[in-house]
Amino acid sequence: MQVVFVDIVAYSKRKTHAQVKVIDAFMKSLEEALSETARQYIEYTHKNVDLNIRRDVVLLPAGDGAAIAFPFEGLHEMHLSFSRHLFRIVDQANKQSNCDFFREHGWCDCHSAFQLRCGISEGKLILYKDLNSNYNIAGDTVNMAARVMGLAGGGQIIFTERGYSELAELVPGIDKQFRRYPAILIKHNVKINLYQYIDSNQPGIDVSCLSELGTPEEPEPRQKVDLPAVAVVRPESLTTSQSAVSRPAPERYRDGSGVIVTSNPILDELSQCMVMIPAGEFLMGSDQTGQMQVEISRPFLLAKYPVTQALFKAVVGKNPSRFIAIDKPIESVSWNDAAAFCNAVSRVAGLELVYDTSAEEVVCDLSKDGYRLPTEAEWEYACLAGGRAVSYGPIGLVAWYNKNSDGQTHPVGAKAPNSFTLCDMLGNVWEWCGDWFQKKYPTGRQVDYAGPTSGLERVIRGGSWSDLPDSISSRSRYRKPPTACEATVGFRVARRSRN
Repeated sequence: MQVVFVDIVAYSKRKTHAQVKVIDAFMKSLEEALSETARQYIEYTHKNVDLNIRRDVVLLPAGDGAAIAFPFEGLHEMHLSFSRHLFRIVDQANKQSNCDFFREHGWCDCHSAFQLRCGISEGKLILYKDLNSNYNIAGDTVNMAARVMGLAGGGQIIFTERGYSELAELVPGIDKQFRRYPAILIKHNVKINLYQYIDSNQPGIDVSCLSELGTPEEPEPRQKVDLPAVAVVRPESLTTSQSAVSRPAPERYRDGSGVIVTSNPILDELSQCMVMIPAGEFLMGSDQTGQMQVEISRPFLLAKYPVTQALFKAVVGKNPSRFIAIDKPIESVSWNDAAAFCNAVSRVAGLELVYDTSAEEVVCDLSKDGYRLPTEAEWEYACLAGGRAVSYGPIGLVAWYNKNSDGQTHPVGAKAPNSFTLCDMLGNVWEWCGDWFQKKYPTGRQVDYAGPTSGLERVIRGGSWSDLPDSISSRSRYRKPPTACEATVGFRVARRSRN
């Protein structure tokens, strides 16, 4: 979802009667800009897909501004197009006011002239009804757009790193119209790169440097990654039966673990990083959860690293992460997204699908041989790697956490592995497990424990870049709804061994 957050500069300096006039002019400008944007994309929306921009856009007034969300896939410049239309419309209206005081101070009480500042981000939103039964939006995306907007001056447009990255990947050459400010502190000690839109040919856009943010840079050129056509898989585009019929028989071979894979480059990368975890027993849990003796009855395969952004995008076709880099772990993905990824890779590999998504609630069949999320017991057993300590080494040596992460994720494999050669089990990102969450474990010995059969939230394990040391341990666990998407949560894949 593309989000534009705009507000009126120097709004509070006006007297009440002037504020009313300005808000009225602002709302009319929003409507006109939406109409202009709709006309710009009318050919696409009529011929290719049933979209009505004015009907489908989410427009919510917010005090002296507004949040506008564009829920349109494939139209990745629409939010910027709308902003350009809006700033041009406001600029034209301001010139008609011919007010010396406004031109000198940026505000006046004698006209409805005003200046805007703008923040743009991209991601997922939460749509809900507030206490007055009116629809409202929330979530990290709109919060980030509002935060970066607060750093802009009148007539300026600032993108979050995530918003810019989505745009630059799909609009060739647009990076030349941006100025980059590295490592800017936004909120909660999070630092991101900010991008200022500086196309001087657009009326109403102020391209002055934001000197208070430090010395700007030119954005790094976007690297286009060429992937084979088979790499891009839409998880819901084929049913299981359809995929078995329509997919050509792949060239096959066995890797070092005896797993049958194809010669697809994506599967080559994934199979090469799968580690054979031996069968065994261990004491699972803590004083808070209770402890139980768990037997892992047969070996299984677990990825050496969390799924990277490069791998996720190659399979799914998009990268929702906040901290963009191809070798960093994928994050801001839900449990449902992770399950869909596993099914997508299994389809390409010609394996059985572990997750049945045809029902309202996803059903997991661990007897299938496809890719999946590890169970919570498998995750803790693999993290302990035969040990009993809460960490497999000094925290600074094995994990990225709040003291050493600089407020962001880091490339996978940069910290020391455990004795099973698994990296980033602790820190960097929390990892989704397959289990539904339960507060207390059952008593007695368990064989291949896989959690309760139903629930409201899924288990995450391992801690993240933003957590304190107490949360970075093999015993630490937390829970999230399966639809939650956060920049602290990613996943790694597992699968049944054929040995």
